[in-house]
Amino acid sequence: MKIGLYNLVSEVHNEGYIDQTLRGFITEIEKKLGEKFENINLEDFNCKDYFPLIFVKSGGAEGKFEQIFKQINRPYMLLSSGLHNSLAASLEIASFLKQKKKRVEIIHGNSDYIARRIKELRKIFQVKNKLFSVKLGVIGKPSDWLIASDVDYNKVKDAL
Repeated sequence: MKIGLYNLVSEVHNEGYIDQTLRGFITEIEKKLGEKFENINLEDFNCKDYFPLIFVKSGGAEGKFEQIFKQINRPYMLLSSGLHNSLAASLEIASFLKQKKKRVEIIHGNSDYIARRIKELRKIFQVKNKLFSVKLGVIGKPSDWLIASDVDYNKVKDAL
C-alpha cells in the first residue's frame, strides 16, 4: 500500500516557493520511511491502494479544506510542518472536524517521529482494510461447559 499525499496550500501563496522550502522536510521523512510519497488527487483519496495523508503545506488552506472534506470518507490524517503556518492551519482544520464528530489526527514533529507514526497508522489502516473484507458469523449456541464465559449470544449474533 502506497502512501498518498494530498497537498493543501493556500491560493495566496506561491506553491512553487512553498514546495521548494518543504523539499528537505519531505525528503527526510521519505528517507526514514524507506519509500517516497505519491502525490494524489481527491479522486484517489478514497482508493484502497493508498494510505492517504493530507499535507497542510501552509496557513490559509482551511477554506479550501472545508470545500473538499465531505468527499473524504476515511479518518483524516493531517501532516504538518513547522513552516508557513502549517501547524496552525492543521489545528484549525482538526477543530473544525472534531466539531463535526469526525476522526482526525495531526502528524507533526521531527522526521523520526513522523515516519514512525505514519508506519504505525498505515499498519492499522491495512489491518482494518483486511478485516473489512472478512465475513464473520455465529454457528450454533454457546456450549454449556463454557461456564466462565459471559457471552450474550444474541448481542454477538446481532453484531455480526
